[in-house]
Amino acid sequence: MCFVVSPAYAEENPDQPSSPPATGTRRLPFRCILKSPGGALPFNLMLIQPNGADGWTALIQNGEETVQLQDVEFDNARLHISFPHYDAHITALKQDDGTYAGRWFKTTGPDKQSELPFTATPNVEYRFPPSTRKAGDQRLAYSWRVKFAKSDDDAVGLFSQSDNGVVTGTFVTTTGDYRFLAGDFDGKRLRLSSFDGAHAFLFSAILTADGTLKGDFWSRDTWHETWTAKPDESGLSVDPWQLTKPRDNVDLASVKFRDLDGNIRSLGDDPAWAGKPRIIEISGSWCPNCHDAAKHLEKLYQKHQGDGLVVMSLMFEVTGNFKRDAQQVRRFRARHNLTYPLLVAGKADRERVADQVQLIDELKSYPTLIFVDRNNRVEAIYTGYAGPATGKYQEAQNSQIATVIGRLMAK
Repeated sequence: MCFVVSPAYAEENPDQPSSPPATGTRRLPFRCILKSPGGALPFNLMLIQPNGADGWTALIQNGEETVQLQDVEFDNARLHISFPHYDAHITALKQDDGTYAGRWFKTTGPDKQSELPFTATPNVEYRFPPSTRKAGDQRLAYSWRVKFAKSDDDAVGLFSQSDNGVVTGTFVTTTGDYRFLAGDFDGKRLRLSSFDGAHAFLFSAILTADGTLKGDFWSRDTWHETWTAKPDESGLSVDPWQLTKPRDNVDLASVKFRDLDGNIRSLGDDPAWAGKPRIIEISGSWCPNCHDAAKHLEKLYQKHQGDGLVVMSLMFEVTGNFKRDAQQVRRFRARHNLTYPLLVAGKADRERVADQVQLIDELKSYPTLIFVDRNNRVEAIYTGYAGPATGKYQEAQNSQIATVIGRLMAK
């Protein structure tokens, strides 16, 4: 696996390195495995120490995605990597054979953690063990109609395959996507994984004689479901603009949440926002698709704030403890250099969020974008967010969002 920061990543993350480290920099590759209920969930890790520096940087690679982490402790006895923006960390000790073994922990609720055993083997750069692919073996189609066993949502698989069988791609659904996946296809067996500190995804499937992919999907330490797929170029059949409906006659002055300093702010009559067109996002720092959306919202805010557009995020977090949740939201804000306001809205309980926000009939996905005009009327609602792994889906989505903003500003 070559650790190259892609042009798309560099554009989305201008503060991250886009050129090789300086001469003399130490680069230590590792093949890492999380022991999931579905078996070994691999990912690639590179530890980098610039020449003359004391500390280390970690790069985790998922296909075209590079996750850069600065909170790293590494020596001949211990490896510790923090993902503060996800309230997660890896800690491991060096073993007699030179590998590192420990666990990955992710906070998922009040006094609750998800965890998986972790190992890291130095100087191994492949992701999955090399397959037995031969020249002439069947190649994987690009677009697939996907059915996940536990979901009624529309889903599409998008896969790109190189000549040596390496596969990158994602699954797009009506409420977002599975972000960057990487693996291989040997003509019959598909293997994909992704790990970014919050997601721990493992997919496998067999291509049957009738051209159907039949496989399994595991997430973290608890989730498992089967899935099937058929080649299909038609794309998603459900419109994300039609999934969530607005409520009528909402008094936004009564919808109040706390800012990061604990001050109560009203969505309807706060002087900073009253009488202005707004994008109100339902979000959470624990949600990787929300991280993707935040980057886009910041660009929109910088482009349109001079014309009066307000962007704000209502952050529903995993514990409901204001002090802890505000800290996580600050980390989220800092990671993406966000300048628009973020409010701490409460615990991420999907059944209750709609009643707290009041503007929507129900919450189907994090994030959800609500476009509100100067008179506090809902202009449009967009459910989910297609991130950079989805290619043309994100391009179409962002173009549609731009159109709605133009309509909103013209009122």
